[in-house]
Order: sequence, then C-alpha cells, then structure tokens
Amino acid sequence: MNTSIRSNSTYERRAIALLALGFGLVGLDRWLITPLFPQMMRDLGLTYQDLGNVTAVLGLAWGCPRS
Repeated sequence: MNTSIRSNSTYERRAIALLALGFGLVGLDRWLITPLFPQMMRDLGLTYQDLGNVTAVLGLAWGCPRS
C-alpha cells in the first residue's frame, strides 16, 4: 500500500475520532444541568413543569440549525 494513501487514511480516522469525541462532550455538557435541578428548584422556586421547559428549550437551542 502506498504511504500517502495510508497517511491519509490515518488522518481521516483521527479526524473522525476527534469529531466524535467533541460531539459526545457537547451532548454530555447539555445533560450536566440535570443534577443541578434540585438546587435550582429551591433557589429559583421552580416547579417540575418549569424544569421540563428548561430542558426542552435547551435541547431546541442546541439542536436547531443557525441560519
């Protein structure tokens, strides 16, 4: 196998691995707010419905494409 083809393949695999890791960390970051819900409920006087709305709006804001 040609070395330039092998190096391109290695580069592509590393790029895909880094992109997957970045995407996974973004998804994890989005869900890190949920352990804070009990404290948020006490401090801000929120209900379970309010917390559901916070989660929904956050998910929409992260998932909607920017135009």
